[in-house]
Amino acid sequence: MSCGGKARLYFTVAIMLLIAVFIGAFYGDSIDSFTNSIIGRGSFEQRTNIHNGFDHALDVASAANGQIMYKSSGTWGDGTKLTFDSEFETEVGDQNIRGIPFSTKYKVGIFSDSMKTRHYLVAYDITGPFVGSGHFVSTELSNEDIIVMDSSRGNATFRGKMLHEDTLSESETTAIGQFVIEQVLNQKKDVNFNLTLDPLGFCAGLDRDMILDQSIPDGTYVVPEGYAIVGGHIVKEGTTVEEAASADTATNIVPTGYSVVDGQILPDDSFVNIDGQLYEVPVGYEMIDGKLYEKGCTKKTGD
Repeated sequence: MSCGGKARLYFTVAIMLLIAVFIGAFYGDSIDSFTNSIIGRGSFEQRTNIHNGFDHALDVASAANGQIMYKSSGTWGDGTKLTFDSEFETEVGDQNIRGIPFSTKYKVGIFSDSMKTRHYLVAYDITGPFVGSGHFVSTELSNEDIIVMDSSRGNATFRGKMLHEDTLSESETTAIGQFVIEQVLNQKKDVNFNLTLDPLGFCAGLDRDMILDQSIPDGTYVVPEGYAIVGGHIVKEGTTVEEAASADTATNIVPTGYSVVDGQILPDDSFVNIDGQLYEVPVGYEMIDGKLYEKGCTKKTGD
C-alpha cells in the first residue's frame, strides 16, 4: 500500500484515541470529581478507575471502526462516598481493517472492600449496535450497583460475576448472541444499638469512677428525687449541714456493700478495722468475715 493509501485509510478510520485514567492512584484527595465525554466515529479505547480509599469502580470501553458515544463521571469527595456512572453506545463496522489495535468491548464494575463485594460485567467481540451502562454508589455502610448491556440488535459475548467474599454468595454470567442483561445489587449494613439487660447497671460504675474516686474532678450529676446536695454530700431533703457531715446521716445513702469511712463512702472490702483504727486493705490481701487474709490462702495474717 502506498503512503497516500495509508493516509486515506487513517482518514477513513478517523482519530484513534488511547486514554488511560488512573485518578485515585495518582491524585489521592487532591481531586474529588471527574467527567469524560467522547463522541465521534473511528477507533478508540478508554479506561477509567475511580478510588475513594476503600472501594474502586472502573470501566473499559473500546471500539474498532465504529460510531462512538462514551460518557463517564465519578466523585469521591472526602473519601466516605464513591459514585461512578458510565455509558457506552457504539455501532461498529468492518473490524478487519489492518492497523487498528483495538477490539470492540465494554467492561464496567466495582470492587468494594467495605462491603466485601466484587461485581462486574464484560461484553466483547461486539458487532452491530450495542448499548451499555453502569451506575455505582458506594459508602462504608451501603452499596448500590446497576449494570445494563444490550446486544439485542447486534451480537456480543458476555462474561460477568458477582461475589460476596464473607458469605461466598456468587453469581456468574456467560452468554453469546443477542441479549439484554440487567443486574442490580443492593447492600446495606445494619447499625445495631444493643441495650443492656440492666438499664441502670452503669450506676455502680458511676459511683466507683466518678464519685468515690477522689482523683476525678467535680462534675455534674443527677440528684435523685427526694435528695439534695448539702455540704458537698447527697443527702435526704431537709438534712442540715451538720447532719450531712455526720456518718450516721451519710449512711442513709450508702449503697449495699459500702460504708462511710472518715466521711468517705468506700467499698467494704477496701479497708480493715484493727483495734478501732481503719486501714486500707493492702494489695494482694482480702477481708474475710472481718479478718485480713492473704488472697488465695486460708492462713490468718492479721486481725
